[in-house]
Amino acid sequence: MNKKLFWWVSLILAFFLSTYLLKYLLLPFSFQILEDLERSIISNNNGLLIIAAIKTIIYETLYDLPVFIFSYSFVYFYFQRTNLVLKVFYLFAITLCFYFITLNTYDSAFELITISSMLIVQIILLAIFQNNYDSFFSSLFVLFQLKLAFSCLLLSPWLNQYGVGYSDLVTNIKISASYLSRTSILNFVSFAFFLPFTIGAVFSILLSILYSRRLESEQREKQKEKELLKMQMLAEEAQVWQELHFLIHDLKSPLVTTAGLNSLIEIKVNDPQIKEYCQKIGDSVEAVNDMISEFLHNEKRKVINIEDFINFVRANVIVKNANPQVCFKIAPNLPQININRIRMARALINVIENAIHAVSSESNPLIFIKINSDKDNKVLFTIIDNGSGISQVNLANIWNVGFSTKNKSRGLGMSFVKKVIEDHSGLIKASSILGKGTVIQIVLPGVES
Repeated sequence: MNKKLFWWVSLILAFFLSTYLLKYLLLPFSFQILEDLERSIISNNNGLLIIAAIKTIIYETLYDLPVFIFSYSFVYFYFQRTNLVLKVFYLFAITLCFYFITLNTYDSAFELITISSMLIVQIILLAIFQNNYDSFFSSLFVLFQLKLAFSCLLLSPWLNQYGVGYSDLVTNIKISASYLSRTSILNFVSFAFFLPFTIGAVFSILLSILYSRRLESEQREKQKEKELLKMQMLAEEAQVWQELHFLIHDLKSPLVTTAGLNSLIEIKVNDPQIKEYCQKIGDSVEAVNDMISEFLHNEKRKVINIEDFINFVRANVIVKNANPQVCFKIAPNLPQININRIRMARALINVIENAIHAVSSESNPLIFIKINSDKDNKVLFTIIDNGSGISQVNLANIWNVGFSTKNKSRGLGMSFVKKVIEDHSGLIKASSILGKGTVIQIVLPGVES
């Protein structure tokens, strides 16, 4: 069944069910009101007349209350993304339809003051609370208060001249009051109840508005705190990288000295064995110098085989607090990749160390790393672990700076990984099942050999 159709059918069925159930419950209550009226006339008792009037107010409030609750609630939630003008249109249509159904169900008289006043109230509440769903029940309470207030007005004989109060029970109350010469008492009771309910509704609206604004203010403050924390994390990360840049840049000076002295030794000596050693020292110094250049300059890239890259990663993975079985499966004939080896290796090592941390409490820890390619010449790194997994709420936040599920972690790891991958025109995505494990997939563009 279509989702929209389902909601409409559910609304209509729920309305009919509540209306007929309420009618069944209110029927004996209406007989009690008539009995109180009869006794008040026989005994000329003002107290019984007032009791009957109060019961009538309750009856008049409850019998068509589902009309306004159902119509207001349905428009409030179902049309929440619709503009206010269309909301008002749907509210008019649904409320009038339900109201006439209720009149036919109870065989009651049309009360213009009830329907018009409640429609105005609903529109005002929609305008005030349409974007504040925390105040929904507060607005329903205001709706109930004002329905009580307008039901009180139905009993006022003074309002007869304006066509107010012509249902059977209300008419019987007014006739009884006229017979007992108590119309002034009925007017007093009507307005005496109307005023406090109306004032209470106004105060409820004001309190709801103040509460909503306080919540909005608190949410803005929390958002500012989050943004401030994020900026602080970014500043700390930038400072760390800057210090690392200075430190690694300073390493070049002793390397230059080492390379120069090594060349001088190679020139001075005639021993072939020492010359071979000097050549190896020179190659090592050059390799370290290349690594420093890659670290210092993000844009420095080189084409590398997958096997060489994985061997470099393996040599730098540090296993802590766990002894997991780490399995690599590398497909044959993979394309080469054009990367900043140091930064990309650091990113992949970060992911692997997270997997090691995740399986640290498992009895049979396993990390499976699969590397293959697709038809578009892209290289796919898939890191699978059987660790504790990540909840769906946390999974959506793992790329955010400052977010971490580890103790004593700054939450910079996965945001760094994502940045490195994206700087290489790659893609990273994660999926996880809580208690079963996590899968991280990295996709990098390949280059032809």
